[in-house]
Amino acid sequence: MSCTIVIPHKDRLDHLRWSLRALKTQATQYHFEVIVVDDGSDIRPEKAISRSDLPTHTCFINQDSRGAASARNAGWRASQEDVIIFLDCDQIVSPRFVENHLTPFERTSTSFLQLGTRRHLGPSYQVDLKTVRTQRCHPDERIFFFRKTSFNLANLEIAWHLGFSHNMAIRRSDLVAHGGFDENFIGWGFEDCELAYRMKAAGVLPVLNPSVEACHQSHVQRMTPEKFQSWLRNLNHFMRKHPTADVDTQKALIPVCDPSNRTSGKWLNGLLQMETISRLSAGRALQTTPTREVKCSTLADLHAVATSGDCPATRAIISPQNTDLFFQSQLDPALREVRVFVA
Repeated sequence: MSCTIVIPHKDRLDHLRWSLRALKTQATQYHFEVIVVDDGSDIRPEKAISRSDLPTHTCFINQDSRGAASARNAGWRASQEDVIIFLDCDQIVSPRFVENHLTPFERTSTSFLQLGTRRHLGPSYQVDLKTVRTQRCHPDERIFFFRKTSFNLANLEIAWHLGFSHNMAIRRSDLVAHGGFDENFIGWGFEDCELAYRMKAAGVLPVLNPSVEACHQSHVQRMTPEKFQSWLRNLNHFMRKHPTADVDTQKALIPVCDPSNRTSGKWLNGLLQMETISRLSAGRALQTTPTREVKCSTLADLHAVATSGDCPATRAIISPQNTDLFFQSQLDPALREVRVFVA
């Protein structure tokens, strides 16, 4: 089992340097390489980053400004490894990042799209690889949605919308079979969600793996009017490409993301609205606040919840250390209605 870590980059040398330094510290039994695809930076990174900062097997690809989707495609197409990990250039990972990403792929031949999480470092933090894992950070914004619904992505209708490519892994063979990123997504937004949507439709199910967490280096992320117009163009392209009811639910996010709408609701509220509409369209029961909790340490425990009369009202609690069970719970079709939570 081996992997290629594909990192798209444009004009963020300081962030990229720390990301590569963190990858150099990997403690893993698996072979991995790093491909940095520079998308038309003013300074080519291979000329600015010291060889001492690079993992052993690192190469650079340079292209004109074609966008992040094109850069990621160029990276995985240049690889011959078993698994492709997509990682943004501003992510700092732990020494077990590669090990934790690849272990589930080693244990099953099932096709899946693995999503890692991220924590957001504060703007005043000076990066230190020895202390970065213990820093107080803002949690992954998706966690708030999972706490309201389920950490079992198979239980969610809109899990594909949360397929963020800042930290994502998939078998290369699935990219070859079903296509990579759609390069018609220009600018910011949706190229990764659309890939996750297409993969799910092809049976490559999204799976959450909290053990492959990254720390997101701080930078300006404000939704500007220009960025919003790019986001809106890409949303319209997504809806034209997939004229389905579930894709159409993303319109609920327009007032949330519009920077001119000062009375808009929170992103979380938009996601909950999307999930509700999608569940109604699919003929599934709406999710309500759970009324009981059951601690689960085995698959048999989860199956007992699935066959109980009050499965939708149950919080199936799994320890975050029980990563195998958490992973299995998302790929077992019999557990689709089980609402899994990590505690």
